[in-house]
Amino acid sequence: MKRTPLYILFFIFAISLSSCNKDSEEVYGENILPAALSFNLPASISAENSKEGNKTLSGDNIYNFMSTFIHTGDLGATVVNKAIKAINENHLDKPTNLTFINQSDQREKHISVTENKIFEGKTYQYKLEMSDSGATCMQIFWNKSPIKGTTIIKPSVFNKNDTENPNAIVRIDYSEATTGYAQQMTVSVSGLTTNADKKINKIKLFAGKNNSIIDLYGNANWPTAILLDDKHQGGYQWAFVAKSDATTDISVISVGLPLPTYTSNTDILTEFSIKNVLSTEIQATKPEATEQEIEDFLKNTEAPGYFSSNGFISSGTNIPEGFSTDFIKLANLKPYTPEEINKLDVKFSTSSK
Repeated sequence: MKRTPLYILFFIFAISLSSCNKDSEEVYGENILPAALSFNLPASISAENSKEGNKTLSGDNIYNFMSTFIHTGDLGATVVNKAIKAINENHLDKPTNLTFINQSDQREKHISVTENKIFEGKTYQYKLEMSDSGATCMQIFWNKSPIKGTTIIKPSVFNKNDTENPNAIVRIDYSEATTGYAQQMTVSVSGLTTNADKKINKIKLFAGKNNSIIDLYGNANWPTAILLDDKHQGGYQWAFVAKSDATTDISVISVGLPLPTYTSNTDILTEFSIKNVLSTEIQATKPEATEQEIEDFLKNTEAPGYFSSNGFISSGTNIPEGFSTDFIKLANLKPYTPEEINKLDVKFSTSSK
């Protein structure tokens, strides 16, 4: 039976809004809020179930951790679109103010929609702000054509019964207005609670989509991660670049394991490849290991890793059927600088302009 890791449970909350105070016979215009401001990732790159219960460290486990971390960001996209869908049921066809009861926590929420608002130095057609007793739980800044917007949501305020991660905030920057990709989004999450069951506290990932092909890169910060060396301090980041095909549901991913304080992103996938990092730790912790033992331990640590909807397949030069030479090229992608993600702090806008 699949077990959803506790560190992503904060995303799973019902979004159900009761009717606001409007005449049910009123004729409405077209919703000004887009139907979606994010998109979801294929199962081959976004895995719900990690192998945290498996204590045997291996290359395929490290790859599987990465796909689970990506799933955390993917759930953020799901939550945003569910919230937008629920809000649109209240027929936002013009700037307005309204209140409703959130069925998740039976608390009153207030929505304000205004025009021509500035966010991070740019003017957007509309801004939506949702609050609970004065506490902000959601902000959306967007343009209608071409669609471009930023959504920021704090799940624990949107649903007061969600106490799993009280400080977590999700931000999604989405656009259909850029060159290079028909759709692109950047998902940023900070404030995740960490303990024995919940590992990462921050994640940031980019996804750009053309037809069925999705380019991805990003970093997940695991501040207490220990691989082999119990004396290791400071944790690791899972930094990655990847490509996914939504039609065939296959993905290829390359992972590096730098320290969270590392200040460059140019050599992460080579200098801090899974194989290099584990080799260094084996030499430090098991100097008596034979060459065969080391070789066995480093199985499936070569880059890149290949995935289907059923999970990890193989790595390195063991290329599965269906993975073309062009598809597995990842050289034009780079993760974020680890130090940038280590300092990531998602916040609501405080501007009143």
